[in-house]
Amino acid sequence: MTNYTGGGEVVIADVGFEKPSGIACHPSQGYLFWTELGDKYPPKIERSTMAGNNRITIVDGLTEPRSIVVDTILDRIYWIDNNAPAIKVESSDLDGNGRRTEVSEPKSLGVFDSIAVDEVSNIIITKVSGCI
Repeated sequence: MTNYTGGGEVVIADVGFEKPSGIACHPSQGYLFWTELGDKYPPKIERSTMAGNNRITIVDGLTEPRSIVVDTILDRIYWIDNNAPAIKVESSDLDGNGRRTEVSEPKSLGVFDSIAVDEVSNIIITKVSGCI
């Protein structure tokens, strides 16, 4: 992590990663979330404090978790899982509980590249690219 000018680099966590993909934070709760795509380490979503302490796996059983975003009003995380039988947007609370599928599409329609949440309008926005 760095400050807004790119200086003051600080390592928050540097072990147990193989292919981290997405990262998001919940500043008012002091949480940092990320997705892991790895082969050595199973695909999952982890959470820590903003300083990298108290690191835990909060969601597992994923196939290819990509982008992740936090809804700071509803206190939910949303992520993309692209390598399931269908591409999905899923969500859970900040502890990984209350997991649910928000959107599911046949893989032949393409893949979800990124995700955002419009907290005012209460909608999920995704970017889809290419056909597989």
